[in-house]
Amino acid sequence: MSNETPAAAPKVPNIEAEELAAKHNISVEEAEAVIDDQGHDRGAKDFAAQEKKDE
Repeated sequence: MSNETPAAAPKVPNIEAEELAAKHNISVEEAEAVIDDQGHDRGAKDFAAQEKKDE
């Protein structure tokens, strides 16, 4: 038996969040929150991201 701890899995980039963040000039974290709240509907995401940008 080994005392080694398993390595953490590498973080996979969230392309959808990165594209939304770039399009609306918000952070990727904010874009991920928008996607979590609005789902994958493009119109709803764009509206919510614009609202977040205007804050």
